[in-house]
Amino acid sequence: FKSFGCKVIETNGHRVDKISKALTSRDRTKPLVIIAKTKVDHMPFLQGIDAHYMVMNESDYSLVLNKFKL
Repeated sequence: FKSFGCKVIETNGHRVDKISKALTSRDRTKPLVIIAKTKVDHMPFLQGIDAHYMVMNESDYSLVLNKFKL
């Protein structure tokens, strides 16, 4: 993206404050590209798969709710 003249910021995709900071640090003279890095290490059923397209079953959903106390 840099070679196209964009300002590129890599940040932690799990931290809203980091994403917000990246959005507000924008250079108005260049397009902004934010690469928000994320991990799925904390959910064993997501390891080794393309988690963005996974459909969770009931037990996986319960695990997530309990893990994050939702």
